[in-house]
Amino acid sequence: TVQPAACANDCRFHSAICVLVRNEARYLAEWLAYHRLVGIDHVYLYDNNSTDVEELRAVTRPFVDSGFLTLHDWSRPELVYERYARRAFLDAQNLVDTRSAMLNMHDIHSGQNPALTNAVQTATNLTDEADPQKMAYRDCIHRRRGEVKWLALIDADEYLAAPGGVNGVRRALSDSDSALTEIRLPWTVVVAESAGPGNRSRSG
Repeated sequence: TVQPAACANDCRFHSAICVLVRNEARYLAEWLAYHRLVGIDHVYLYDNNSTDVEELRAVTRPFVDSGFLTLHDWSRPELVYERYARRAFLDAQNLVDTRSAMLNMHDIHSGQNPALTNAVQTATNLTDEADPQKMAYRDCIHRRRGEVKWLALIDADEYLAAPGGVNGVRRALSDSDSALTEIRLPWTVVVAESAGPGNRSRSG
């Protein structure tokens, strides 16, 4: 999903991506470069026990150095989770149930949508808290709600796409209705014609 933020129009980043990865370093340079090209301002990358960590650090270093990427060690998410009061995560609980969406962070935290605010405040079911991805999404929403207007929750084999090529996603988000709470992202599966059993297809 994709969501705007508590910072409204004064956010540090207009758009960002939260993504959890494990052993995907070989794909990340392409994925990061693509999303920078279409207008994403920042990526929060959570490393979930990757064994290709040396390659991951090498591939991501230029993006970290340029300020485009923030890396999080997510090898022990339960320890991070314990640092937060249980209540701090409730505001994110029902925002991570649908993957591949963009969330309007401002609408969620400003109270402008009473129904959504009520749903967030009454969310108490944390039975999936052992899921590293959903925990990463909650952590990212909680940490970044004051600095990102639109936050995308997607996988590292998914690509955000919009008409217009370069900066297309930025223009699409800028033209969107500011009253939107969430933008659902439909999938289009893209497979190379020569793809065989050993090749990985990419979705967007």
